[in-house]
Amino acid sequence: MPENLQRQRLETGALVVGYVMSRLDTSYLSGRNLTAWPQAFAEASEALGVAASSIRFLRDEFDPVHDNSRQGWHKRPMYPSRLRVIDELQELGNDALLELAHRILQRDDESTNDAIDSLAVANGVAHNVAERLLTGRRAEEFFLERSETIIGVHPD
Repeated sequence: MPENLQRQRLETGALVVGYVMSRLDTSYLSGRNLTAWPQAFAEASEALGVAASSIRFLRDEFDPVHDNSRQGWHKRPMYPSRLRVIDELQELGNDALLELAHRILQRDDESTNDAIDSLAVANGVAHNVAERLLTGRRAEEFFLERSETIIGVHPD
């Protein structure tokens, strides 16, 4: 794998983890069996090979759009990469987001590369791929939520 692609995936993975930390707030800590933010930053830092302060800054970048007690970087416009992450992940449920972060931190490339690659590439083609992935996830969630009604089978 080209070194540039690997680096881009790690950077995008860190961005996604920062988003999940911001959105889930203290639920992220409990979901990862952590008691404090410094632990979370250290864990992500070690897993992704980036500075713990970078993980904290990434979390803070998303804070202005989430309902938590931090203001984050509210006085500056968001970078397009951050807006793309928000756009693509806002419809995912909290459990799915926590699982995505877990797999990123475990470096489970097989499970995460498609999602990470769709977020990492900024051209229109990648955006269309990301839209299709998100639409597929929404369709799957819709079916799972309504499968009993759709197929006419009810549990005993």
